Amino acid sequence: MPSAGYLIIRFYGYGGQLFFLCSFNVFVHIFMYAYYYSAIKGNTVRWKRYLTLMQMLQFLLMFGHCALTAMQRQCTASQGTLFLVSCSATIMFIMFANFYFQCYLRPKHKEN
Repeated sequence: MPSAGYLIIRFYGYGGQLFFLCSFNVFVHIFMYAYYYSAIKGNTVRWKRYLTLMQMLQFLLMFGHCALTAMQRQCTASQGTLFLVSCSATIMFIMFANFYFQCYLRPKHKEN
């Protein structure tokens, strides 16, 4: 993320377009690191599945925000950046949705 942030600011400048996405990403990471800390301390974390849902929501919001921005004809945001962020968000959403399905929705098989 730091290298992607640097490259975007370096070549496209800064602005409000990415502020929303980066701010929400920071918010999600606060909960992620709180989870990691709790897990390291040996605490049982009951909200682990909700953390995954929060991450999935983040990727949906990223995609939606980029799609809405791309549809604004008067917006001068880089179409290439919007495309790359949308692709990244889609891939990440698919991977996290697969993880969520495998861990929380798929029926557990009992071994004899």
